Amino acid sequence: MNTLSTVNPFTQQVLETYNFQSKQEIDKTLNQGHLAFQHWRNTAIAVRQDFIHTVKNKLISQRDAYATLISTEMGKPLVQALAEIDKCALLCDYYIEKVPAFLQAREEKYLDKKVVHALSPTGIVFGIMPWNYPFWQVFRFAIPNLLAGNTILLKHAPSTTGCSLALHDLFSSEAFPNRFQSLIIDLHQVESIIAHPAVQGVCLTGSVKAGSAVGELAGKHLKKSVLELGSADALVILDDAILFKALDGAFQSRTFNAGQSCIAAKRIFVREQKIEEAIAYLQGKLKDLRIGNPLEEGINLGPIAKIEFVQQLEEQVKRAIAFGARKISGAEAQGAFFTPGIIVSEASNPMNQEEIFGPVLNLIPYQDENTLLRNINNTNFGLAASVWSQDEAKAIQWAHGIEAGTVVINDYTKSDPRIPFGGIKNSGFGRELGELGFRSFLNEKAIIII
Repeated sequence: MNTLSTVNPFTQQVLETYNFQSKQEIDKTLNQGHLAFQHWRNTAIAVRQDFIHTVKNKLISQRDAYATLISTEMGKPLVQALAEIDKCALLCDYYIEKVPAFLQAREEKYLDKKVVHALSPTGIVFGIMPWNYPFWQVFRFAIPNLLAGNTILLKHAPSTTGCSLALHDLFSSEAFPNRFQSLIIDLHQVESIIAHPAVQGVCLTGSVKAGSAVGELAGKHLKKSVLELGSADALVILDDAILFKALDGAFQSRTFNAGQSCIAAKRIFVREQKIEEAIAYLQGKLKDLRIGNPLEEGINLGPIAKIEFVQQLEEQVKRAIAFGARKISGAEAQGAFFTPGIIVSEASNPMNQEEIFGPVLNLIPYQDENTLLRNINNTNFGLAASVWSQDEAKAIQWAHGIEAGTVVINDYTKSDPRIPFGGIKNSGFGRELGELGFRSFLNEKAIIII
């Protein structure tokens, strides 16, 4: 096929059909991006700041339209889509303020020489981005790179192609053309882009399968890569934690965006003696959810992004039950929706090695804390985790023992523009956000003065 179609997940109606771009069109885009980089890399920091400030103002001025587009293409409730747009604006503010300090050269003096450590841009950064946060995921890799002097090439998820083109228009500028470009391409076209000499980095957020394939291509063509992949994140409620506060965090983490988030709490560890109390509390919260048309006011859980994902979720829950899990309520397909629900599984259930990408509250009982850490770390993933306790020192000690890129104490995991974010193991490598993420696709040059 030479086309792709986007589908409204609520109505299941086709929204638009798009043609894949030809090799000639892709080559033209790459050449334009390279020429743009040659100019952009030499612009003053203040010019780049002004450019991103303009992008932010355009974003806010069209906030409602962009949020509606997000909800229409991937099913997120409108109030959550609006929050996504607002978070993108906050990210712009953070990097606009910090970029002069982040790019400041640093000097070191030795007895026989002086070394200047300088950061410089490298070229086009190719972003392969997912559908679940179609604006935020793009902003978090594009904004710091543009401010650093790199240029951007985007391949978005096919199901959010409308968002991809909207982002292309948002970043368009007559004064600074081709700093940000979107492509509509098929998977087999990806390698030629990664191999192109103008492309100096690849940033992917997606599945382990996608990350493995792109990581292999990046290695083959010697391109730096940052991969943020799947997870089976643990939310750990220690015995001294305020149970209902921790369960509120677990509930919000697992139902926001219909549970379609890499950093959602997918394994919720609760003391065995408190499992029934936890079940009763969560069932009460499930009753308060309003499920329906994501564009309707008051809705806080929309459809799953694609109908095939609904079927996948149902199969995963069935397999968990076949391996001994107990289904308490919900957790089943209902047309384009997957009803939020609760299951109770043992830590050894093989399904706890998979990522369940939907609103399934998976409670895992533990008898004591002696084997708890081993069960938390018994996973091929390592993106994030949260620990709940009234004893901060104890919680910090637990955080040090958990194998993950981020551990949050007494809150559920949320990405923050100020804090580096990324995983270990099959959750990927490299970092986005914060100062560390800012440096991911820059050349750290040592200038040695004798």
